[in-house]
Amino acid sequence: MIGKLSLSEFAHRTGGELFGSDAQFSEISTDSRSIVSGDLYLCLIGEHYDGHDFVQAAVDGGAVAVVASKAVESSISALQVNDTHMALGALAAVLALYLVEAHLGLALIVASEKRA
Repeated sequence: MIGKLSLSEFAHRTGGELFGSDAQFSEISTDSRSIVSGDLYLCLIGEHYDGHDFVQAAVDGGAVAVVASKAVESSISALQVNDTHMALGALAAVLALYLVEAHLGLALIVASEKRA
């Protein structure tokens, strides 16, 4: 649980364009199968998948909004950004600031594919 964030604030931080009304969310998911009511669904594109193909599944699961880099047809609000991976990074920065301001602490985990 991250507390409530607004889609309009997320749009401001990412430079994205908001379609539909503002929405509040407290959880974010990139997997439409794990969406619960009130979540934000963020579409990622990978080597073998495109999260944009699962927007309806996220809506059916109860997502309040979707973040996409392509135009999507949806009955819920959508934030269109240039790159959803970059938007996820911007959201991580917002959450880090939230944790620091709330004096909850912050841990940094770095991963690399290179081995020594």
